[in-house]
Amino acid sequence: MAIVTLAPDFSCMNLSAKAFTENWGSSPSVVASAPGRVEIIGNHTDYNGGTVVGAAISRGWRWLVLCAPTA
Repeated sequence: MAIVTLAPDFSCMNLSAKAFTENWGSSPSVVASAPGRVEIIGNHTDYNGGTVVGAAISRGWRWLVLCAPTA
């Protein structure tokens, strides 16, 4: 059995940060991401004791935040 390890691809995040800086005139204060996931049966253990069948997908979320200065 082969084990495959996937390295994260930061190129999309770098492009997002560049677009954010161009749009808002400042680099983001916080950059975060979460991988995409689908739930085939549901998002919990069902009431009959069955488990969820989840799978990773090639989509995800990215958050780029610029914190406002405090007064």
